[in-house]
Amino acid sequence: MQAQRPFLTQIFVTAGILTMLICSLTGCDTTGRKMTVIDPPFDKQPDTLALEQIDRLDEMFALAWLSEEELLYQKAPLTTEHLLIRNLKTGASQATDMSAERSAVVSPDRKHVLLLSELRAGIADLTSGQVLSLPVSDEHVSWILRNAVGAWANDQAYVLPIVKGDKKYGLLYVRVDGTATAVSIPDEDQPIQKVMAHGDSIYYLTSDQQLKALVEHRNHAQLISNQVADFALSPDGTRLALALVTGKVEVSLILSDSQGQTQKSTGVNGRLLQQLSWSPDGHRLAFAIFNLAQGMTGLYVMDTQTGSMLSLSTFQTLKSPIVWSPSGQQLLISQRDESSSDSKAFSTIYRFKTLP
Repeated sequence: MQAQRPFLTQIFVTAGILTMLICSLTGCDTTGRKMTVIDPPFDKQPDTLALEQIDRLDEMFALAWLSEEELLYQKAPLTTEHLLIRNLKTGASQATDMSAERSAVVSPDRKHVLLLSELRAGIADLTSGQVLSLPVSDEHVSWILRNAVGAWANDQAYVLPIVKGDKKYGLLYVRVDGTATAVSIPDEDQPIQKVMAHGDSIYYLTSDQQLKALVEHRNHAQLISNQVADFALSPDGTRLALALVTGKVEVSLILSDSQGQTQKSTGVNGRLLQQLSWSPDGHRLAFAIFNLAQGMTGLYVMDTQTGSMLSLSTFQTLKSPIVWSPSGQQLLISQRDESSSDSKAFSTIYRFKTLP
């Protein structure tokens, strides 16, 4: 028996190595936690998109596209002045009765605008020009969460993260007729950083990096994934783009189904990965990334079908939302010029062309 020990030891070591290899390939976890299989990265295909033109608009902080040729903007971020409309073809601007210190988000059908400031919110009708104030406060206490990101659920309703007092958090459905309905989040004591919705499904990201899904009129929230730094739901509601924390100083871009079950690595990794934004047709994904190794830093657009990447800028606009035009042929980013002494605002438009 003594002579057989080395042989048996070799068998056990070999079996252990095989087990580790199988686990690394299939996603099993010896701790008993559920793991998700992550497919290999894309096989990179030839580029299908090219950058045609870059336009910089100085002293202009654009917030939203009204059409392919019109932008809704303010002269500086966090201003109390009314918003203006700029015609990109003629260069002419016209004043509006709308005001928004923080953000203005146009509905999918381009008929309404959600206006948001630090203390108030409103819905503007682009046809009539009427602006309805929304009930987002109680006894002069604002429910609005600072820097939280909401989204249009459909043409008629916008979903907004709120604080309900006593460290309790939830969501608010605000409709184009000015009415609002609170949506309770089960056992939610964490601030909500971002929310997106499609149909009856609501996806929200909490401050402790948990991405959850809630079906309207249900009292159960499904955990989609932990360690999520940012996420974006595709326009048709079938896919998720996830910025997953995969290391101490690493965030990886992962594409998955709407339940987070089938995941595919894109091979995109960085120290910071933010502002994930799907194109209107769901074929492309824009994002901002910062890499300590400087291998991939800046603004990129990825073809989610082929995995091909298009670099737009080497400057990482991590704090600036990336806004697609209705056709998906233009991108808008607004920011302050930190290199200038007065830090004036400017907006950049990236125009694309599709390669044959």
